[in-house]
Amino acid sequence: MRIRIVNTLLLASMLFISACGTNDQVAEGGIGGTGITMGRIEALGSIVVNGVKYDTSEATFIRDGQSVDTQDDFVTGEVITLTGSTNNDGVTGKASSVVFADILEGPVAVKPELLASSVEVMGQIVSIDDLTILHGFNLISDLEPNDIIEVSGFVDANREIHASSITKKNTIGGLFEIKGVVSQLKQDQKTFKIGNLTIDFSAVSISIESLVDAQDKGQNVQVLASELTGLILKAGDIQLLKAVELLPETEVETEGFITRFASINDFDINGLRILTNSNTTFKDGIANELALNVLTEVEGVINSDSVLVADSVSLLKTEHLTALEANIDAVDKTNKTLDILGNIVQVNANTVYYDESVERDRFFSFDDITPDTYMDVKVSREPTEDGRYIALRVSREDQETTISFKGVVSSINLATGTFGLFNLDMITLNTTTYTYNKQPVDRARFFEVLEQGVSFVEVEGQLAGGRTDSRAILLESVAIVDVTN
Repeated sequence: MRIRIVNTLLLASMLFISACGTNDQVAEGGIGGTGITMGRIEALGSIVVNGVKYDTSEATFIRDGQSVDTQDDFVTGEVITLTGSTNNDGVTGKASSVVFADILEGPVAVKPELLASSVEVMGQIVSIDDLTILHGFNLISDLEPNDIIEVSGFVDANREIHASSITKKNTIGGLFEIKGVVSQLKQDQKTFKIGNLTIDFSAVSISIESLVDAQDKGQNVQVLASELTGLILKAGDIQLLKAVELLPETEVETEGFITRFASINDFDINGLRILTNSNTTFKDGIANELALNVLTEVEGVINSDSVLVADSVSLLKTEHLTALEANIDAVDKTNKTLDILGNIVQVNANTVYYDESVERDRFFSFDDITPDTYMDVKVSREPTEDGRYIALRVSREDQETTISFKGVVSSINLATGTFGLFNLDMITLNTTTYTYNKQPVDRARFFEVLEQGVSFVEVEGQLAGGRTDSRAILLESVAIVDVTN
């Protein structure tokens, strides 16, 4: 049995739901039952999470404490809790319950700027990255003040929210929701804070002692409200959220930000203490990259002290991902690879699928990809030993007249004003625009700061010559967006 835990806020909400007697039930025996998988939805059509495709035909479904009829109420990118079993093949299973609990639902405070990497909602900063999926809008800058959005994702040590999905709601006003840690409790005024948001609990029947205890222990609470004035939320209901207890010998996979870091051998993720030792293997990164607020995935076993002893640790990088946005040249259905201008992209069980085209097919999958499909593919920064890139997210887009790439510069030729990227020649023109540190620069300054094997660039342009035999891109624009490899 494998139990995966991604988000303590979500776990606590799931336990609260069960305690309130809804239709959702944890497998018999609780954490020691069939198993609990937690993670972002990677594809629909059944539900695919953590690389396993679950049959949901007999499952019950809960969204924010309310029963829903089918999986149609769920969208790609949302972090869910799924109770069920996995088959011997390791890639299929059967779900008995699926639970979703958002972190935040409320109005946008200020219109985000073009290419913004965050949005403010009820005093909380919500960050987005290259894997964040947006539902109901295309760019974060499309949001307007007072638009209501629902956020699913992860929380770091600074209580900043990192969104795995953001859904724009059609309704204006309605019920607002926030989960977080109680701080700055003022008993006489009957207020406390979650981040920069003041919670007025004068209309709620809840004991001061329980809130004091929650503040002392750093316990999460859930606040529901329908009245928001500036940064003051008048609570209509407050619930204390309890963390799950993991039994010794439980096998666990947990994903999240490191929120306490004593050393590479001792740190916390999602409120769970993690210990590494000489038997721990490190994947997709090296041990000395571990630090506070690093997104990490850990597999291991709970010991008798309720501590997770790690068998393996993976570093998860979601910002400045390598990306190819162009027409697909060829699809290998047998090996599940895509050919994009000679670059082979390998999809796997963990690849996230999303349709951003006008079709908005909720069940878009690898089988829907054909040659000439225009795709935005986010891949691992470094290719595998045999030269393939591993697809993290595959999105179908509406056809564009240009193509764009993001990646680390592989070569530079100052004499010709070209550089290499994805085994292609990037050719600058008299009309090319250049950006560095988000500021316009001229050609000379751009090539002065451009570093081979270091500079992470974003380019947009046109294929030179015929599509199938071209190995060069005529650049309309190029920007250095990161200088660390």
